[in-house]
Amino acid sequence: MPFNGEFASKISHFDIMKNPDIIEFLQSCPDVPRPSVQNIKDLIENEYHTSYFKTYKNAKMPKFVLSLDGSCYEVLADKDFPSRKLGYIKIGLVFLDVQRYDGIASNDKYKYIDPKQVAKLQDDISCLSFALPGAYVQEKGDTSAFESFRKRLLKIFKSEQYKLGNYRLIDSLFELSLRIEKAELKNSRKNFKLDKCPNRNCGKNDKFEIEINDEYVICPYCKNKIFATDVLRVHEPFTNTGENQGTYSRVMNLLEHLVLFHYLNYIYNNDIKFLSELAVILDGPLAIYGEGAKYHRALMMAYYEMQRKCVDSGYSEPIIIGLVKTGRIVEHFLNMKNRLSQNVIFPIDDRYRYEFINEKDDSQDKHFGVETYYGQDFFIKSSDHRQFVVCVLYPFSNKTEDFHNEKIKISHYKNFDSILATIIKFETDMYQNGSVPVILAHKHSSISLKPGGKMLDILSRKYFK
Repeated sequence: MPFNGEFASKISHFDIMKNPDIIEFLQSCPDVPRPSVQNIKDLIENEYHTSYFKTYKNAKMPKFVLSLDGSCYEVLADKDFPSRKLGYIKIGLVFLDVQRYDGIASNDKYKYIDPKQVAKLQDDISCLSFALPGAYVQEKGDTSAFESFRKRLLKIFKSEQYKLGNYRLIDSLFELSLRIEKAELKNSRKNFKLDKCPNRNCGKNDKFEIEINDEYVICPYCKNKIFATDVLRVHEPFTNTGENQGTYSRVMNLLEHLVLFHYLNYIYNNDIKFLSELAVILDGPLAIYGEGAKYHRALMMAYYEMQRKCVDSGYSEPIIIGLVKTGRIVEHFLNMKNRLSQNVIFPIDDRYRYEFINEKDDSQDKHFGVETYYGQDFFIKSSDHRQFVVCVLYPFSNKTEDFHNEKIKISHYKNFDSILATIIKFETDMYQNGSVPVILAHKHSSISLKPGGKMLDILSRKYFK
């Protein structure tokens, strides 16, 4: 590491470039596997993979679209002590009226859909903002930054600011926790359940219960506090002394999915017809990563129940999809775009994925995403050669033994023609794999490095003198 103000050498890379061991290593790395023409033909040989392009124009469209995206940023909170850090998370939700959108889309004045005009149609924009402690930052009375981080997370979930009707985020978390046996109703008391003390100097395996309205309970072994939101386990990678950008990213990923459920569950309990008229487009796959990944199972069960209730009530299923814009799977299809015909849809099965997209490892003994995904990835190439990777909500309540075969049967996805119609209606040339609702959600959630990040640096340092 250089001294403060010291410049790096302009020729120090020569030794690396001439090192024979490094050259040998680089030459030994194999090329990325690519499917043959026959591999592709095998994928799309069935007629049903293309038939939706013949029927989607007559499909029932959603009346409303809800899109959600999040971002996070870690700041150096103290100019004099740059090791002190904070994390900011922002989640943007955009609600779009499809009929009013059609009024602009059919207007001859606009050759392309103008996002500025679309922005005027947004009936509601909700931006949820959170601040979390980082290294060397703790609130008064707390024993460490680690404790402050966990306590702050609990306050977020209990905050009146994010309340819908009588439901706080903590209430929605309780409903999901019930489904995976991380909570229980006990004598009319709502208790969260932990199997291990979250405090690092303890980690005792035991049964801990925290009532939903309690601030905390005391571990009988280490005498430290245990909070209800410790059930999420997102605190585990947090460090008191270093960077926590990865931790904030995991918290953001989890919050995106929990906040979405928070909204959909409120609609489900108050207006089932409205829920059936809704399409949800999430930025990214329907998957939860890291320590909170177990909640993907709870979401899968909850959304299956919602869809079945809509159908039993005589309505359509709500559309819930994720638009995958980056990553290995998107790179793969971009690099083979000239080898695929237009008007093609196919699910990415595990065999194809492990052969051409993801590394071969022990996870092949299970189906892809067994511990993280609650949706199936589909590749779509439209008539104008636009390409999309779309993650569609699994039409199942749980993952059966033969799930790796069942999840790719497109016939299980009853509203796929409506899904395709929604994707094509909102596609845009602004960005690769672009969708208007996702672009708008990203616009209201993203924190730019400059000036957004810089202003958060200034805000934080104002209070850390």
